[in-house]
Amino acid sequence: MLRYSISKNVDIDLNSLTVALLNYIISQQKQSGFFIRVEDSNKESVDESKVQDAINVLKKFAINTEAVVNQSSNLNIYAQLATNLTKDKKAFACFCDEEANECTQNCQELEQADIEEKVNSGKKYSVRVIKPDENITFSDNILGKIEAMPKEIGNILIIHKNGLPSNNFATAVDDMSASIEIIIVREDNIENTLKQIYIHKLLNYSSNIEYAHLPKIKNLDNISLKWLLQEGFLPDAIINYLLTIVGGEDRGLFYLPDAIEWLNIYNISKESKEFNLEKLKELNRKHLENFDSVKLSKIFGFADSDIGELLKLYLDDSSTIKELDKHIIATFAPKPCTKEVQEVANIIKNAPYIESFNEFIDYIKNHSSLDKDSIINAVRVLLTGSDKSPNLELIYRYINPYILEVAKCR
Repeated sequence: MLRYSISKNVDIDLNSLTVALLNYIISQQKQSGFFIRVEDSNKESVDESKVQDAINVLKKFAINTEAVVNQSSNLNIYAQLATNLTKDKKAFACFCDEEANECTQNCQELEQADIEEKVNSGKKYSVRVIKPDENITFSDNILGKIEAMPKEIGNILIIHKNGLPSNNFATAVDDMSASIEIIIVREDNIENTLKQIYIHKLLNYSSNIEYAHLPKIKNLDNISLKWLLQEGFLPDAIINYLLTIVGGEDRGLFYLPDAIEWLNIYNISKESKEFNLEKLKELNRKHLENFDSVKLSKIFGFADSDIGELLKLYLDDSSTIKELDKHIIATFAPKPCTKEVQEVANIIKNAPYIESFNEFIDYIKNHSSLDKDSIINAVRVLLTGSDKSPNLELIYRYINPYILEVAKCR
């Protein structure tokens, strides 16, 4: 079983998406279960709309979101296990600042009578575990051996003063309950992983869990996943690029099912890689070229392979849906009227259907006072909204069914 956790009130970024993709891919390789965990133990602080937004993002990237588990449904389990640890003298009531890594007032030494006196006087307490007496270590599938001294682990907070579980405690308990086989998280979660491993030890959980901590992708200061989607980058291209960055090998154009076949968690680079927007644009262009023409046209409100093929003609200078959208808008918008453009537009309006581009140009020439170059320039403006364009003959082939709608002046 593998899981991906949605943190409360946090948008999914490119690093988080990479983690989600790897968890899903490995679950498919292992033919194991996969679920989404919502970290909502404190429901009052959770923005439900952001949780749903995160789930919708995962759906865009073909990550299975059918199984969603909420931590808030397990509050009684966390409370019971914390009580058991306290009874076993593995945890204690702590009246210190929750933000501290350790108990700073020797609360562990308090007698029961002292605890009851403080509670009766209105003092709130949290629950912390005793500090480990030896180093905590684990072997990471990407980074190798990871180790922390007892002082670095500290007296881990497991229950807040408001009675709710800490994230580390809830996560550790949930991973036990779900029999998680491998935990794939970001590299900046190493400290939390060490603490969760220690909590497992205190709870006498002996099942082997594999770990993989993914180095963060760098150079993302001005690039968000939301922005990429708004700009018209395809989910398939983003998947392709992210898995190329972490996969350690450039396999060219591929899709998520392909990555399930070849991705190896042990081959992921230990080094942080830099995000390169130009390389993503190149991949996105290739995915657009490979896109089914009818499906591509549907993005723009059509269901016509000719429109899809027309759009692909503009991929020499466009690499995103947003950039292609400018061309389709210019194509169907009324064009600025010069004398020549207006004359050609009037001829086209009254012309019969003409399949051949050369015959089309000849027809206009026979019904106008313009020379051939002027006619072609006017036709280019009417069919594209620009005085520059790709192959005009191909454009005419694909736009011909819409020519009366397109060849209009304003």
